[in-house]
Amino acid sequence: MTNHIYINESPPIHSNYMRTTPTNDQRNPETNQEQQNTNNNTNKTTEEQQGTTIANTTATTQPTQDPSAQPWGHTLQQKEEHTIRLLLQNIGGIDLTTMGSIKLVALRTFTQAMQVDICTITECNTDWNKAPQHLYPTEQTRYWWESCQWKVSHNTHKTNDVPYQPGGTGMMILNHLAHRAQCPGDDKVGLGQWCWAQLRGKIT
Repeated sequence: MTNHIYINESPPIHSNYMRTTPTNDQRNPETNQEQQNTNNNTNKTTEEQQGTTIANTTATTQPTQDPSAQPWGHTLQQKEEHTIRLLLQNIGGIDLTTMGSIKLVALRTFTQAMQVDICTITECNTDWNKAPQHLYPTEQTRYWWESCQWKVSHNTHKTNDVPYQPGGTGMMILNHLAHRAQCPGDDKVGLGQWCWAQLRGKIT
């Protein structure tokens, strides 16, 4: 018995048979354009909302600046020529330690950076008659500047067993201006309320 296998040959596929079913875009091009515009507007709105959210988050998380940390008056800039710059600072007590005063070191850094000519300080909180001589400001700041004239004051009427004494003032005249300093002094009453110095000018 002979088995016969029949193979049905399909006709060759013509290019016309490769056409696919038309999409909605092809059927209604105007509708497709409207839909695309709608999508673009939606994406734009989403981006704007994201940008607003980021901006609000940034504004909320941005740290607030402490008003007390802001400078009074103009921010210090580089000193102009033929200018004398004065600094007044409540130092809150000069720390008398064998390793040296940290506050005087900070004062040195600031005066050098800001080109200070005259530095005045209040609240030294020291009876200099009781303090060790090697801890005097004149000794601690030796060779820190080209030249420096110091004057400190304290209450000489009140005796203390320790170097600490509330109040007192101090003044430094620095660098080239120190060569013009003459006759430093303090209040005649001896309460250590102020100190002063005369500066020699070109004529006097």
